[in-house]
Order: sequence, then structure tokens, then C-alpha cells
Amino acid sequence: MAEVENSISKVAKTSCDDESDIRKDLLCYLQKELRSFIAKNSHLTLNSLSKKVSVSEPSLRRLYKGQIKTLPTMTTILSLLSFINGTDDIKKLLQSLPVEMGKFLESKINYVREIDQLSYSEDLSLRLKDPLDYLIFKLSSHEAGLKEEQLTELFGFLGLERVKQLEKDGLVKWDENRWRSLKGNFSLSHELFVDHFKSVASFIKPHKHSSAPNSLSPIFSNFSVSLNKQAYSKLLNVQRQANKKIIEIMTSESSKGEIPTFFLNAIDTLDTKSADEFLD
Repeated sequence: MAEVENSISKVAKTSCDDESDIRKDLLCYLQKELRSFIAKNSHLTLNSLSKKVSVSEPSLRRLYKGQIKTLPTMTTILSLLSFINGTDDIKKLLQSLPVEMGKFLESKINYVREIDQLSYSEDLSLRLKDPLDYLIFKLSSHEAGLKEEQLTELFGFLGLERVKQLEKDGLVKWDENRWRSLKGNFSLSHELFVDHFKSVASFIKPHKHSSAPNSLSPIFSNFSVSLNKQAYSKLLNVQRQANKKIIEIMTSESSKGEIPTFFLNAIDTLDTKSADEFLD
């Protein structure tokens, strides 16, 4: 145990001058945590651990051997650390990490509200991998809930089958003539957002909004151009500020109503090489 504590202290004292240093320190920390956990649980193999944390065995093995140079996905990191530490409370998990690492991970998790108000759920992210389950659950999580007629209109009899399974799994309940989520405030992984982006985007209806008043006509944009790193950084800062204002409106008590509304926002590069440069 002393060896593990010493290794953590060493990482905690590391000077992290920029994000790339934090990434390297976090990768080292993950490797040491994984090795220590396997050493303490000799009955557990990497293969059996991979099934418990829903991370591929090859990925765990590369991490264990120090054969990866870039961080795993946030889903992988949180799933592994949650299992090793025996907690799904992400706030407590982040607080247990060296300060800079905790702040770094917190900044990368897709929170809509403050971390002490919204609970990240790795189990829920894994359960909602199917696009239909995801959409039904998201709708049931709205303040207005999901009415039976809405469910059948959108998803037909298959939707009825899926909502019944979500009910059996303890995720939704039938209450006041509509389906409602039982999970309260929650946050899901960035990976799930990417996986289901197309499913949500399919509800965009430009033909329906073309003749609507400007105040009720959404803006749909798909724009690309080559930028330098400084301009890219400015662009992301504008995006964050806009996100903050939009989320404030969407989560305000005075905004509650019956219109199920979604918001999609993504900025990224169109080639892997450029993305890799941002890690340097």
C-alpha cells in the first residue's frame, strides 16, 4: 500500500504547466492504479476486468504495459477509476485525484450544470448505447415527460416494447399518464453524444421551419474552413460562452413547458493530424 501511496504522491507533486503535461501525468496515474489494483486482486485477470468495466481487454493490456501514448476516452477513464475505487459518485472520485488531474477530468466531462447538482452515470451511458433506448429515455427525462401518444407516433410499437424494458430496468415509470425518468439529474459521456448525434439530428426539420417567423425559425449551420491554432481557440471560447447562455435558458425554472426541445453543438477538426497537434 505504501508503494501505491508514494506513486500517487509523486504524480500529485508533478508540475503541470500545460494540458499536455496533465495528460501525460494522468496516463501514468492510470497505469499505476491499474497495476496496483491487479496486484492486490490476484484472482482478477485483465480479461475478466475488461468485462466488468466494459473496456476492451487489448486496451487494458496496452495501458497496463505502458504501450499507449494518448489518453483513453473519458468513458474508459471514468469506468476504470470508478470500478477501482468502488464508487459511482464522480464528484467524490474527482476529489480523490491529484488536484490538477481532477480539474482536468472535470473540464472534459459533459456537465450541463454544476458537478454537485448533476451526477455522471457510467452505467447509464453503457445502458443507453442503443439509439432508440437513448431517445426514449431522454424524452422521459424532460420536465413534461413522454406521453403515450408521443411515444407511439415517434417510435411505433417498438417504442412501446423498449419503454417497457426501460421500466423493468428501473429507469422510467408510468406516472400521471406519461413516462418519466427515475434518474433525476444526470450527465452522460461525450462518446454517447457522438454515437447518437445522427439519431437526434434526424429530428431537425428545416422544411417545417422555412415559413416560420424569424424568432421561431432555428439556424442550421454546417461551415468549415482552415484555421490556425489561435483562431481555433477563439472559436471554442465563443462556443463555450454561447453554450453557457443556452443552457441557462434551457434549465431555468421559468422556461419549463410542454415542447420537447434539443440542442446540438459540435466543433472539431476534419482530420486526425490537426487534432493530434492540439495535444502537443
